[in-house]
Amino acid sequence: MFGVRLDDISPNYPADMAGIKKGDIVIEFDGVPIRTPGELSARVKRAVPYNTIKVVVMRESEKIEIPVKMGKL
Repeated sequence: MFGVRLDDISPNYPADMAGIKKGDIVIEFDGVPIRTPGELSARVKRAVPYNTIKVVVMRESEKIEIPVKMGKL
């Protein structure tokens, strides 16, 4: 399985406010499969501030689609 496990979620940042949790595995970001931490980081940096991006995570054995309103880096 591909994806990136999140080891830390910063409080009051977009991922936290959207409900993404520590231990979630990001498998898709804005329709693009995520395989490495570098891919995830690059996608986050390229996201347009204040747009809502669909993030798909695996939490335990459940696939969850979470809308995340991006912040400004």
